Amino acid sequence: MTKSNEAQFAPLEGVNLIEASAGTGKTYTLTSLYIRLLIEKGLLVDQILVVTFTVAATQELKDRIRNRLKIARDAFDGKEVDDDLVQAVVKEHNNPQSRLRVEDAIRRFDEAAVFTIHGFCQRVLGENAFESGASFDAELATDNQDFLMEIARDFWRREFYEAPELIIAYAMHRTRTPEYYARLLEYAAKYPGIRIIPQAEKPEFSALDGFKAARKKVADAWPANLDQVLAVFESGDLKANQYGKPDSGKAQVFAQAMDDYLQAGEPGFPLFPQFKYFCADTVQKAGKKGCEIPKLDFFNDCQELQEAGEEMERELEQYLLYLDQEVFRFAEKAEPERKTAKNIRFFNDLVLGFQKALSGPMGPALADAVRKKYQAALIDEFQDTDAAQYDIFYNLFAGRRQALFLIGDPKQAIYGFRGADLFSYLQASRNVEESYSLENNWRSSPQLIRGVNAVFSRNPQAFVLDGIEFKSVRPKPGVNPALPLEKGQTPPLEIWAVAPKEDKAVTIGEVQNIAVRAVASEVSRLLGLGEYSPSDIAVLVRSNMQAQAVRDGLRQAGVHSVLNRTGDLFETPEAVEIRRVMTAAAANRLQNVKAALSVSFLGWTAEELDRLAPGEEVVEKVLTLFSDLHEIWQKSGFMRMFTYFMHNKELPSAVLTLPEGERRLTNIMHLAEVLHQAEKERKLGVSGLIKWLDRQMDLSSPRKDEHQLRLESDAQAVQVVTMHGSKGLEFPVVFCPFMWQESEPRKGTPLTFHDPDQDERLTLDLRAEDSPHREQAKLENVAENVRLAYVALTRAKDRCYMLWGAINKAQTSAPAYLLHGGAVNDGRVEIRLNYKTLFEDLEELAKGAENAIALTLPPEEIYPAAFAAGGANPALEALEFKARPDLTWSVTSFSALSMDQPGRNEPGADEAAAPGPQVEIEDEPEEEAADIFAFPRGIGPGIMLHDIFENLDFLDHAPKKVLDLVQDKLEVYGFEDQWAQPVAGMVQNVLFCPLEKERPDFTLSRIPMTARSNEMEFYFPIKKITPKAFEGIFGNGLPKDRPDRLHFSPVKGFVHGFMDMVFCFDGRYYIVDWKSNHLGNAPEDYGPESLAHAMVHHKYDLQYLLYTLALDLHLAQRIKDYDYEKHFGGIFYIFLRGVDKSLGPEYGIFQDRPGLDMIQRLKGALL
Repeated sequence: MTKSNEAQFAPLEGVNLIEASAGTGKTYTLTSLYIRLLIEKGLLVDQILVVTFTVAATQELKDRIRNRLKIARDAFDGKEVDDDLVQAVVKEHNNPQSRLRVEDAIRRFDEAAVFTIHGFCQRVLGENAFESGASFDAELATDNQDFLMEIARDFWRREFYEAPELIIAYAMHRTRTPEYYARLLEYAAKYPGIRIIPQAEKPEFSALDGFKAARKKVADAWPANLDQVLAVFESGDLKANQYGKPDSGKAQVFAQAMDDYLQAGEPGFPLFPQFKYFCADTVQKAGKKGCEIPKLDFFNDCQELQEAGEEMERELEQYLLYLDQEVFRFAEKAEPERKTAKNIRFFNDLVLGFQKALSGPMGPALADAVRKKYQAALIDEFQDTDAAQYDIFYNLFAGRRQALFLIGDPKQAIYGFRGADLFSYLQASRNVEESYSLENNWRSSPQLIRGVNAVFSRNPQAFVLDGIEFKSVRPKPGVNPALPLEKGQTPPLEIWAVAPKEDKAVTIGEVQNIAVRAVASEVSRLLGLGEYSPSDIAVLVRSNMQAQAVRDGLRQAGVHSVLNRTGDLFETPEAVEIRRVMTAAAANRLQNVKAALSVSFLGWTAEELDRLAPGEEVVEKVLTLFSDLHEIWQKSGFMRMFTYFMHNKELPSAVLTLPEGERRLTNIMHLAEVLHQAEKERKLGVSGLIKWLDRQMDLSSPRKDEHQLRLESDAQAVQVVTMHGSKGLEFPVVFCPFMWQESEPRKGTPLTFHDPDQDERLTLDLRAEDSPHREQAKLENVAENVRLAYVALTRAKDRCYMLWGAINKAQTSAPAYLLHGGAVNDGRVEIRLNYKTLFEDLEELAKGAENAIALTLPPEEIYPAAFAAGGANPALEALEFKARPDLTWSVTSFSALSMDQPGRNEPGADEAAAPGPQVEIEDEPEEEAADIFAFPRGIGPGIMLHDIFENLDFLDHAPKKVLDLVQDKLEVYGFEDQWAQPVAGMVQNVLFCPLEKERPDFTLSRIPMTARSNEMEFYFPIKKITPKAFEGIFGNGLPKDRPDRLHFSPVKGFVHGFMDMVFCFDGRYYIVDWKSNHLGNAPEDYGPESLAHAMVHHKYDLQYLLYTLALDLHLAQRIKDYDYEKHFGGIFYIFLRGVDKSLGPEYGIFQDRPGLDMIQRLKGALL
């Protein structure tokens, strides 16, 4: 039976569990037990083991314990203290010996045994090396990424270097790279003892012979059947949406694909995408109603090959699954050998080494040694333990005379992604001798406590998992739990309810905008009232993107904010700038030095850098500086070099003068520390450290806690904090606008879950989408999100705001489960969320909370009082501006020069269908389906399509890879899943359609990331121009009857713009512009005539002339002996909806290459 609020007076013996709900005084209780162990048991500070889970927490605990000891000393000295427990203990043990124990504890507190779990294990293994068998001098490494990658590469070489070509080709098709296997090994490194399923046997590849025979049969029959096949395909009896119209040429494309496939020889797998159209089943199903399709034997042969290929694919998939398991077996053997050879160990090795030593032959002797040293143990944040850690403490202290207190809160177990295992806590809770719970909330107001209680009491199984019960907490003693609101006071827990939009859920993108606006509005209102300062307010977010959006919204409202544990150090602009300085110090060339001098904190302008030339005095000075830096780095290391650079350039004061200077200086100093640590730990030289930094800046690299952005020192700012980072913090006002994240397992990644049939053992299922355990994984995700919501909602002292409502993809979120009838039945989580009754549920919640919850719409108004928050502004007097500005000077753009159609060069702003030639479409009795022509139009869809191509690696074009990317973007932008296949099919068409008719090999699928630049920004200067002068470039000017003559005011200055993509192929540079315009519902509507009309109607022909000029100017500066005719390939305006690789580049792709004379005229008129 659990005892309430008796923990601090519990008997100091046995195994005890203390469940401390948020704000109920967990640390106070722990320090109380510590004082009692000192005074009542007479223990010394080095005999009481205190374990927590972060270095920062150890320091906080030491400070709190030392302060309580000082209070106890004051009480013994007869001073009045505000501490009920200390008063009670002193009253009972008021004698000189007890007073001396406290004084001795304060004096010797540096010997206190307060450790992290890893620090404790390291100390024990080091002090008991004989009993534990631990190495005396093994190096403790903090980062295992390089180690795991080394093992993964060796495994990959072993399995694939001598593998058959067919297996290698398929494995690469399924992205089985060393990086993939290294990511798998991270599961075992993070979760020691994790069970891997399913157990797949290595296949015998029995289908291989059948596949080869079927392929040979098709190859032998093809020449004789070619004409008959073409006759069927071009008969007009097959559906045009699959086989094209008789004169479309699509049948010839299919035939060429078959020729290419058969002539390529072995391995011939996988089959080419169009192969299915030759199979008997596909051909017969494609027949139009009333048409009899010839049943050629060749079609049956292709059907056999298709089925043999499917069987071959099943065996290959089984083999890949076998390899996914084999890598763990390989690592299990290789890791200990390599750690011994390198004489290193990692943090988890400390815990596992201790656990193994306790179960070994010298285990009893080791356990006795530890027990003699530590007479009692207090384990803090026990909900963040794992199976190995629990096993250690249970074996050491259970059933002994020592006292063991396990202190934590399962409702706040949110660090599973770091390796914590809540189920270990739940197991411990069943094995303890006594259980206690803390149920008085000392943090929040009684009204807010009432509101939070109402939220989590609404669902009887609020925390999803058995063993985690929600108990309503009470205010601190002496405060009325039912205390009513004061006059004029509004309910402290406010729910911003998002209503459906036209009976549909609001998209994720829209609700994020609503959330940001609402936060900015309410923060500005609160600050304007003067009741709170900015540092009293926190906004809790789930992601770095949300954090930045909130900061932008607050900045626009005139509210200063800072990031608190959000974002990664290596994704900051400061990382890029430090990289430039390091490059210049490593290779002291003028080009590198100019790049280093361009960093923001050195203050050089582009004009000044452009004037730098060899031989000048200033150049010699900076070259000498970087030469000195190189020498210092070589001799004394990075930190000495960087410190010299900082003092030489007075870096701190220079950075602090910049916008957000404190944030930037914090990042620079943090980067310097991390680089210094990496240099020392990995023994890196100059080039090695730069390469290490490059790997960290790669967005695909794992992100680590020690690389999170540090808190800025600006206290007078709204705090933007991740929900995970907010644990342990408290603020008067807290905003929780992003608690609606769904709980569905991520697509394309293995599942982790606790198997109820295996005693809740943590399990990794490699099957991802095909796993029969997806429901269990989803259940645990829902439980995790509920716990995260609990942490978020319990950070507030006075007021808390949450946003919830009809939000797309939020049906499995924490609010949906908690507030709308979520339940667990037969191991499945069920949520009955109905948008029609959603507001009724929320009104019922608010009504039952006794004026503690308010239900409102998200506010929108920004209050100007926020600008004056924090005190009255001094009287200001404006200076009179007497200069006469040149109003013709500006930074202009294509959209400004074509201002009758503003914004046309913005991504996605090309959606309105242009009037033009209408193509009559033959009516066919076919079932209509969602296709790319029906895909929504407008700016939003256009931006999404741009985003897909920007983030797609054209070489990594496996259909599943493309589909996964498309599905992710559809979700982000709030589109239905029904568009996934049409959009993915469009992408494949664009990638594989030849860009020029005469060059079938010239496709985007051959362009690597290294040969392209997305959203290439440009500026170039222009002299004063007028519409008439600009039109004069075209000889006699634009025709007077042209519908899009130019109408802009005279302008001079700079032209600015972005080219969607620039790429290089065969030594020539090309410009690509993605267009999502809807010109019709068939590829034929995107033919040459329609495209030419659209180009003129939207002035795209003028746009690409500006783009061409910009790229010509850029290439002339970058390429030695640049020649426009030789190096510039042309422009491609790709109308995405109309591209069909079977029809070639004449449909959907507008191509041009302006003549050199036109570019020269442009230069003469503009520059």
